[in-house]
Amino acid sequence: MQDNFYNPFANNGNIVYGDDFVGRQDEIRIIQQRVINSPQAGCLAIVGAPRIGKSSLAYHALIYPKNIFIEQKILTFRINLPDIRSHQELFRELVKQTLESLNDADSEDESLFIKGNSLLERNLQWLDLQSEVRNFFKKVKRSRWRVIAVIDEFDKARHIFKDGVGFQALRELAYQPEWSICLVTVSRRYLSEIANQYDISNLPGIFKDKILQCFSQEELRNLLNKLQKIGLDVTDECFQFIWDNTGGHPHLASALAFELANSWLNSQQYNLEQSLQEATSEFLKYYDNLIDILKEDGSLEKLLQILFGPVITVTKFDAEKFVRYGLIEPNINGYYQIFSSHFENYLRLVERSRDLWTLWRDTERKLRLLITEIMETEYGENWVAQLEKSRPKLKPIMDKCREAQEREKKSFGGRASTNLLDFTYPMDLYNILAGSWSSFDKILNQDKKYWSDRFQLLAKLRNPMAHIRDEVIQEHERQIAEGYCQEILYNLQEYQKIKS
Repeated sequence: MQDNFYNPFANNGNIVYGDDFVGRQDEIRIIQQRVINSPQAGCLAIVGAPRIGKSSLAYHALIYPKNIFIEQKILTFRINLPDIRSHQELFRELVKQTLESLNDADSEDESLFIKGNSLLERNLQWLDLQSEVRNFFKKVKRSRWRVIAVIDEFDKARHIFKDGVGFQALRELAYQPEWSICLVTVSRRYLSEIANQYDISNLPGIFKDKILQCFSQEELRNLLNKLQKIGLDVTDECFQFIWDNTGGHPHLASALAFELANSWLNSQQYNLEQSLQEATSEFLKYYDNLIDILKEDGSLEKLLQILFGPVITVTKFDAEKFVRYGLIEPNINGYYQIFSSHFENYLRLVERSRDLWTLWRDTERKLRLLITEIMETEYGENWVAQLEKSRPKLKPIMDKCREAQEREKKSFGGRASTNLLDFTYPMDLYNILAGSWSSFDKILNQDKKYWSDRFQLLAKLRNPMAHIRDEVIQEHERQIAEGYCQEILYNLQEYQKIKS
């Protein structure tokens, strides 16, 4: 291959527009009909999973062709909400961006620039600022300009507009005919989830939701046709492999196609499984991001119930919400399946980690009960203080538990646990056991070295089990940890049989 050939998916992860943009014709049509062509433009909320192409769609349809829109007396610009610190700053940014767009349009209406710049130069209090901004956009509208503001990463509004004032002010700016501007928000969550958490905003009521899902098979084929630029024809086998492992997710498909293209450019050949392995790190970053979002409102647990059972708290409404979001779809057997087989395999790891966490919690609970029982027999009711005297090295562990217990009391009062051992971790439990090993060796049936190794693994896995962190537990580690927990529980069960 020639040295000047480049990987057609080298820009994966960035905003895609122009000739590089693929698909989304139905969505573009909706944007044109609601936002651009209508003389009374309506607000639009573009919603979808991470990296599904929301920002690219908004940029391609509304920002990239802004010079064409200028000819129609339409001003379009984009604001990245994480760059904004307050609703006051957002309102000032709307004016600033409008002035810059008017300047790009070579507007000769000096009165608009005078009005806008005067507003920006003054340090106005909120109510005065809100009034002046409305008057500015009233003047813009009278000059027959239409303003379309794309507000990207709108999820951040939950934190920026904590008092709810920003939501109400935005609604008024977009709703009142005298000065209305058209707002297009881009977010991972529905506006109702972002704004209505304060139970004071009816901002979502003026928006139409457009939920972005994975590519159709036709759109995915169009995306993969970019490989033809380097002489790589996508076979049916190759297409099916990418479809099965990405479900048509644009970012994941592009990440896998990038690795295929790299291999082809380097050696004029490719291996599908090897390319998938090379793309796995990018896949996992995406999965972790998506899972973090699902965990925020308890959706992850519901999704796992739908996919793997048992269904305990999930409703039909929950399932339909996941379908609309494009995460799951009914299969031919009437059950729900996730959008890609690769993500399903990942979720099985997560689900099994959840099962391991339940097993470990049961093991922890029974170990704590055993320790309490044995220590009370040996030292009496005030066993903690007596243990600290006889085993001074354990005092730091107990002090740490006391600090955690006090924090819980401050937060939850009488609901806080009175059992100090409830605040121990795996190695804490082992150190207490090891400190009085002669009282426990016949129960656990092995020496201290044997159990030290096992508790170290359980300690290593405890945080990933508790939080489903980025480092999902490896299958072999899960199986080993399950065995250790079952061994402990078996020994404790046998002890209870002998005792009774």
